[in-house]
Amino acid sequence: MEITYTNTDETWRENRIQKIVDATIEFKPDVATKIKRLHDHKGTLEVHWLINNPDEYIVFIDQLWSAQNECSTEHYKPDGKPIN
Repeated sequence: MEITYTNTDETWRENRIQKIVDATIEFKPDVATKIKRLHDHKGTLEVHWLINNPDEYIVFIDQLWSAQNECSTEHYKPDGKPIN
């Protein structure tokens, strides 16, 4: 799973995304294998999935991000199309 963030001089962004990765691996390791990339875009977590229908996993990732005091997430299918 790739981790990226908007401002590379803001390493705290990398730290909080790493918390998402660590919690995913610890509590739902199967989910970690389905995520291609997590990107922190100015507080919005962009989740790029390797599967077309990650609906059952979206709530879990959203809850982890909310625990980082952020509430905005965007999810994308493997072809880059947003998941509504």
